[in-house]
Amino acid sequence: MKNSSFKKLFIILSIIVAVSGFSQGMLLPLISVIFERNGISSSLSGIHATSLYIGVFLSSFFIEGLVRKSGFKYMILIGGAIVALSLLLFPTLKTLSIWFILRLLIGVGDNMLHFSTQTWLTHITPKDKLGRTISVYGFSFSAGFMLGPLLAKLVDVSEILPFIISAILSIITISLVLLIHNEFPSSNVRPINMINTLRNFGDVIKTSWIAFMFPLLYGLFEAGLHSNFPIFGLRNGLDVTSITLILPAFSLGAILFQVPIGMFSDIHGRKKY
Repeated sequence: MKNSSFKKLFIILSIIVAVSGFSQGMLLPLISVIFERNGISSSLSGIHATSLYIGVFLSSFFIEGLVRKSGFKYMILIGGAIVALSLLLFPTLKTLSIWFILRLLIGVGDNMLHFSTQTWLTHITPKDKLGRTISVYGFSFSAGFMLGPLLAKLVDVSEILPFIISAILSIITISLVLLIHNEFPSSNVRPINMINTLRNFGDVIKTSWIAFMFPLLYGLFEAGLHSNFPIFGLRNGLDVTSITLILPAFSLGAILFQVPIGMFSDIHGRKKY
């Protein structure tokens, strides 16, 4: 791939993932605040928040096959469309069960989008630039995720406003994918079916299980903080504005060291970092 084409693709994918992070960072505290104001118990609110991650988990079993058949571009479009449509439906379908399904669908759409963008980048990036490229990509998501809670404070103006703004931003950024050509991942020696997908999962866990421990812990902190802290804050006298200013500090810590570590890994190797 030519350098100019790579830069164009990288910029577009980084913008898309930044807005995706923005929507995800907005959604967890926003729904927690709405539930708390409507008298829904914190236990039920926490259980409800798991639906997004259930969607991420379930979609992991079929995304690989879909990407190999349709290519990266169309998987990003489909995932983004699922997220945008789900966000638009939140204000019109206000029941716990339907919101659970919508959050699950957002988890599916987000995973389709992130899997496709990350795999696409690792597929075309030279190994000597992989650390820097992925760290800047991760920086884009973290920056969006950090700013997302700030949108949640618009719930004081209108409960539906954050959903609408987030959906519009998602539609605009996903449309940028139309400006780039579709590509497909490298061919796999194993046929695409559920059994081989499970085998692939098993192989990765056997060889790289230690690498999963850190994202697992980070995910626990992230989900707990963004879904439970708003409830804790409201019950202890904090207003929504104060809560949405405190939450971004978590993502800021990740942003500060993300790019330097990625660049160092290109120079000195990834094993040390």
